[in-house]
Amino acid sequence: MWRAVLALIYADGVVQPQELEFMDHYLAEVPFNEEQKEILKSDLVDPQDVTELYDVITDIEDRGQFFMFARMLIWCDGDLDAQEEKIFDHLMKKQMHDIDKDNLRQNLVSSREDSRLTRLLEDENYRHEAKEKLSISKIVRDWSVF
Repeated sequence: MWRAVLALIYADGVVQPQELEFMDHYLAEVPFNEEQKEILKSDLVDPQDVTELYDVITDIEDRGQFFMFARMLIWCDGDLDAQEEKIFDHLMKKQMHDIDKDNLRQNLVSSREDSRLTRLLEDENYRHEAKEKLSISKIVRDWSVF
């Protein structure tokens, strides 16, 4: 994922100092092993194709993070270059095309059902707690009669 973000710096043919600072800031925080660091250093000298590297990202969360970092990187210099926008749009369309819509639908249905069951359980707990409180208040009222 980080290689694809790094490749995005070079995708428009113009490397801005703000883009390099952005990458330096984030890459300093990621615990890369030595081999990974060498690959990234190599990519700085020999820029890679962002689309090819994006295609290697298989984890859905990593793809989401790619777009988050890509958006921040594209705007870090205060200018959305037409070429950057074109590349970003191309990758976003690719992302939408690659989504397994049937699996997504099933996950949504499952999530809704889980939420419905959770609400039912919470409602039942609330009724039980309310009944307990009513019982305690009834006892207190009954005792206060004496």
